[in-house]
Amino acid sequence: MRFARRYGLAIHPRGAGSGVCGAALGTGIVVDFTRHMHRLLHLDREAKTVTCEPGYRLGELAVALEGSGLFFPPDPSTGEYATFGGMTGTNASGSHSVKYGNTADYLLDAEMVLGDGSLVRLSAIAAAPPERLPTALKALADLYRDHREAIEAAYPEMPFNTAGYNLRGLVASGGLDLRALIAGAEGTLGVVTGLTFRLADRPTHDSLVVAYMDDIVASARAVQAILPMGPSGIEILDKSLMALAREYDPALRDALPDGVDNILMVEFDGFREDGCARAAAEVIRCLEAGGFSRRAHAAVSPGDKARFWSVRKAAVPILNRLRGPRKIIALIEDAVVPIGNLVGYFTGIYDLLGRHGVRFVTYGHIAKGLMHTRPLLDLKDPGDVRRLRTIADDFYELVRGLGGTVSGEHGDGRLRSAYVRRRYPGIYPLFLQVKALLDPEGLFNPEIITHHDPEQMTRHLRYGGGYRRVSLPPPRLVWPEGLAHEAEKCHGCSKCTTLTHATRMCPVYKATREESAAPKAKANVLRAVIDGRLPGEEAFAAAYREVLARCILCGSCAQECPSGVDIPKLALEARARYARRYGSPLADRALTRLEEA
Repeated sequence: MRFARRYGLAIHPRGAGSGVCGAALGTGIVVDFTRHMHRLLHLDREAKTVTCEPGYRLGELAVALEGSGLFFPPDPSTGEYATFGGMTGTNASGSHSVKYGNTADYLLDAEMVLGDGSLVRLSAIAAAPPERLPTALKALADLYRDHREAIEAAYPEMPFNTAGYNLRGLVASGGLDLRALIAGAEGTLGVVTGLTFRLADRPTHDSLVVAYMDDIVASARAVQAILPMGPSGIEILDKSLMALAREYDPALRDALPDGVDNILMVEFDGFREDGCARAAAEVIRCLEAGGFSRRAHAAVSPGDKARFWSVRKAAVPILNRLRGPRKIIALIEDAVVPIGNLVGYFTGIYDLLGRHGVRFVTYGHIAKGLMHTRPLLDLKDPGDVRRLRTIADDFYELVRGLGGTVSGEHGDGRLRSAYVRRRYPGIYPLFLQVKALLDPEGLFNPEIITHHDPEQMTRHLRYGGGYRRVSLPPPRLVWPEGLAHEAEKCHGCSKCTTLTHATRMCPVYKATREESAAPKAKANVLRAVIDGRLPGEEAFAAAYREVLARCILCGSCAQECPSGVDIPKLALEARARYARRYGSPLADRALTRLEEA
């Protein structure tokens, strides 16, 4: 941090890079915690706590906790490869957060570097009288006390809101408690270097109800009736997602039958098998008595539950494989509204995107009012790029009118920071003061949260309206849909950086933890060749030696990639291009001629 201040360089803390709102990149220094600070520091099973560095992954902790009866309850869909630093930065939650809450609910302590380069521990700050704290921290405590009433009244009444800074309860029991502020700040107020969380006892039993629903209004009302029963989670697959999934994969048609508007999945967990079974039976009775569902099934055995969850888990990855120029875009996918306004929310989504003439999918955590809505747009089309802000502006007005927020669990990033000032007009000046106190040079992720730029969501896109494919020599291998199409299928989800043995991913990345060794790096380099960012053979040769030559053609990533990108074949094509100019070993020449056109 002292180095960055000396040279005026921005600092961008980065975990797995799996975020969907553009918060972990920028010009300056990108701090890759997955490579350099990724250790499990201490696991205390008796005290039920874990201390780790920010690059440690939730999937790694799950392996370390096997057989202990403990778990970390927040379960984002990227949990297998998400890092604890990234989860803290966005205050991540997941499918079961209606029962278990957010990452912030489990944060006990943290060590972090502030804007002046000083290293602090949150527990020590909370234990000290505010008047004895360093000047900036004392001023932060005074800011809260001077504006307590305005702060506490400014936020919508809902537990899942990651928009802006969380200043509520900043001074508690006489001390300055920064945990809720840091969790969700997206690395804009400091760099976290160590984290301590509490763990929970893992439930020993669970049950699942799958209900086939006739309309979305019935589902919203059913959820309101079921929530008092204490489910651990309720997920929804709506007709928009099911139609696209059936269209792409006929094998899903039996599991996602025609004539069903949406599917609700209601889960209970606990420490008594009979209790979970009774809860499932009660949900079915509720659905039948209320006329909500035409058909509902209780899945109690592990096999039945796995079969139903496979539908939920398979449908969304399939959408990333949709053919054609339009892709599901994570533009408005994180909004949350009060549960009582779900009916208006659903009808508003269909009306809004219908007026824009855009197909979309919506799915997610209906039990907490959070729906992941993704329009299908072609971001190589300048017209669709211009639509981004129009759709996002209209969506903000819809959600704001329902008492909700556009950021529920993934943070603001570059997609939603422009709405922070509009959402909190009364306390937005306090956000600016907080940023200035903890980051006086404005170097921590400077384009996030307190950077008001309504056009930012249209910049730094993976493609963008100006994207063009340059003319290249004919490929050496056979590409039925084209070489460019294959490279462009990678959407950067970061699953290929998974480290656990349960997923067969790149052994070179597992050994080195270097971003350049990750399978997605190969697709990124080839896309840079295709669009002309690597304009000459010498530039390509340097990229080849740094990135593409690291592929050992094991094929693991091709089996696991949710978008179905054939990275090994892309690497072979790159070897053929490299060999054409520079020559190559006999083994490479033999491999690259197997599929020559």
